Amino acid sequence: MTAIYDLHTIEHRKAMWEKLEQLHNELQGPWIVMGDYNAIQSFEDRYNDNHVMEAETRDFSEFLENAGMTELKTVGREFTWTNSHIYSRIDKALVNARWMMNMTQLEVVLQDPFFSDHTPICVCFEHDHQPMPKPFKLFNNLAEHKEFQRLVKETWEVNMQIPAMQRIWMKLKRLKKGLR
Repeated sequence: MTAIYDLHTIEHRKAMWEKLEQLHNELQGPWIVMGDYNAIQSFEDRYNDNHVMEAETRDFSEFLENAGMTELKTVGREFTWTNSHIYSRIDKALVNARWMMNMTQLEVVLQDPFFSDHTPICVCFEHDHQPMPKPFKLFNNLAEHKEFQRLVKETWEVNMQIPAMQRIWMKLKRLKKGLR
């Protein structure tokens, strides 16, 4: 894993791109590079600013192509940095092909910035898959079952001393169990 925080000018970032390409050539295994690149990859990475010049994206795009890196799927906020006028996607998590083949990583969560002008990025490696109950679906043919009317009537006639919405919820839950 390589953490990135780079300088603001195109010229200053050239050394970072060269060093990252050098690291890519030396590394053999899965690799993730994440942080504040202070660079955009395409015009879609910036909102509410003058047009994006090709010089702003060239070095980043060349690095991605030369190193075979790709940006991980993100969820959450659309942009990762703002000065309240310009919005940019400059914080990213990039990975190589070996990472994609070997890691169980699912997504990058772009979190709320709270006290910073940058959005924290959080890589989620695994989800704890708890089996979810299948949702109940009421098919029209259930209403034609000979016991349907009786079951609904009996369930609805049960008297419960709880608030109205909770009472409806409990009755629907009992009805679902009976219909299954």
